[in-house]
Amino acid sequence: MNVRPLTTSRELAVLESAWNDLDAGVPFRSFAWLTTWWQCYGDDAQGANPDRRELLVLAVEDPQTGETNAIAPWFVDRTRAEGNVIRWLGSGEVCSDYLSVLCAEGREGEVAAALADWLVDPAETCWTAIDLGDVATDDALVALLAEELRARGASVHRRAGTTCWRLELSTDWETYLKRLSKTRRKRTRGLLRDWFDCGRAELFRLTSVEDVEQAMPSFEELHQKRRRSLGQAGCFASPRFARFLRTVAPRMAAEGRLEIAQLSIDGRTAAFDFNLLGRKTIYSYQSGLDPATLEQQPGHLITIAELRQAIERKFTAYDFLRGDEPYKHNWRAAPQETTHIRVVANRTRARLAHMVWNARQQTRDWARTIRDTTVDAREQLVARAKGLVWRGKPG
Repeated sequence: MNVRPLTTSRELAVLESAWNDLDAGVPFRSFAWLTTWWQCYGDDAQGANPDRRELLVLAVEDPQTGETNAIAPWFVDRTRAEGNVIRWLGSGEVCSDYLSVLCAEGREGEVAAALADWLVDPAETCWTAIDLGDVATDDALVALLAEELRARGASVHRRAGTTCWRLELSTDWETYLKRLSKTRRKRTRGLLRDWFDCGRAELFRLTSVEDVEQAMPSFEELHQKRRRSLGQAGCFASPRFARFLRTVAPRMAAEGRLEIAQLSIDGRTAAFDFNLLGRKTIYSYQSGLDPATLEQQPGHLITIAELRQAIERKFTAYDFLRGDEPYKHNWRAAPQETTHIRVVANRTRARLAHMVWNARQQTRDWARTIRDTTVDAREQLVARAKGLVWRGKPG
């Protein structure tokens, strides 16, 4: 198989159709999502460091037909401490889950070998590490690629990654309710009766480009209000993230891969969920709620309505994505383990750079554990003070 590197956005444009055919219906792997990420976080967005990042998308093609059998959506991050690190498009603060090499079914072995051959050829590229991030533990192609690189002299380092939480939906609402605890089932039925059945609460699904664009400012406002009420900066405090989501939202909506769920209580918008759509899966990416409505439990109400509608619409799964918040398990979502895979080149400088990276990572893990413990304790105290311990979903 032939491997063809693409290093400019213009070159990528010709791959859009093949790219979306190969993305397995996972919105985080889609052409719109990843090329918008590059537009906002790549070379053009670096300002004073225009040469820090370089696009490196590898198209694996059949030598006989020229057909694209696989795409590795990567870029090279040039850093002083770590050297040249190959990373996924979509990585970093955007928190794209389930990233992988896009590949035609049944060609995984050939593709992994072809990519490994290209990557270890000194005439093609010079990298110190390939950071494959937190990939699904059962991602066969990424595992094959790591082993092919190991066989060619690289070292492969694995550590536990973040956990995603996925709810396999039942075929009907009543069957799903029976899976919940007795207390949660009773409360859920009570909230449906007291809010939705009497018309005080309504859920709207915004799917058109126009509706999505109109909703974005209000969604951002409620997200930031909720985060600030918890003493956090909020995602939209990052100018690049704000630019990214504002840009990608209409693109994904135009392709039918995004909808914004809007919860109204007594005629007032109380909460939003920013949901990405797969073939039969809804991915709950981001949310926001009005702290002034917490006593009405908007997080719980919007989740109830979304899950019921998802079942009615014949979706088979609702993915809460990364993060170990307790409410996900309470809705009977199951953990989807990921593995952080980092491949280090067989060179002294690369091994030294990996030691530096590993030390920094351990320090960050320790700091994150302390921070998350403090935040969880604060939220529990606030909830108990307001009698809201049984809250379905945080903002």
